[in-house]
Amino acid sequence: MMRFEGQVAIVTGGVGGLGKGIVGRLASEGARVVVFDMDEGAMG
Repeated sequence: MMRFEGQVAIVTGGVGGLGKGIVGRLASEGARVVVFDMDEGAMG
């Protein structure tokens, strides 16, 4: 079941740690994810 299909999620601090896990989970549930973080280099 894609609980967040068609939804957009904005995650701040989403490059590492807890934020990275949240981004992955939201994406796997069908959300379109926008990620913001102060460390641009870590985003790849």
